[in-house]
Amino acid sequence: MSKHTSAFIRKKIGNTVYKVSVHFNDRSKENIEDKILRLAKNDAENILQSTRICDIMELPQTGRLPERSSS
Repeated sequence: MSKHTSAFIRKKIGNTVYKVSVHFNDRSKENIEDKILRLAKNDAENILQSTRICDIMELPQTGRLPERSSS
């Protein structure tokens, strides 16, 4: 059985105080920084896949300026 370290966080929202128990596995191969970075990366990838904003090109990407444009 693995050893766990726990902590409590209290957060007040409106008139309610929430007490959240946080558990960390001492035998984990991933530290908290790596876990947060992995979660952020996964969230960003999910957002990009769901919105498809990364594959839309509004203007042509050329070295020439469009006609009648000021330089």
